Amino acid sequence: MVQTIHEIESGLAETRASLGGALDALEGKVKSAADWNTHFRASPELWMAAALGAGLLVGAMTRRRTSSRQLGLPPSPPTRTAQAWDQAKSDLLSTGASMFIDFVRDSFPRRQR
Repeated sequence: MVQTIHEIESGLAETRASLGGALDALEGKVKSAADWNTHFRASPELWMAAALGAGLLVGAMTRRRTSSRQLGLPPSPPTRTAQAWDQAKSDLLSTGASMFIDFVRDSFPRRQR
């Protein structure tokens, strides 16, 4: 019975050690996955293209034909509809940017180091 307890304790110690190592490895992977610098260094062309696309999209979405200031009218306070539209534009922009990044990533081969 004493030998069995020692075997169980050593098995538990080995399991704890392997779980600790796996947890450290997982933490390293999560940190590298969340580090934007790592991703930028891996494919700077992708990020530059995404920034260009996002800038063009923002410019197209926020461009106005004529403003009330150009017409000599006083600015009107934002309505609930305007606020909802601004939120929808923001949501569409973030979704579009994400989709554009995925498209560019899939369209261009990664540069090998």
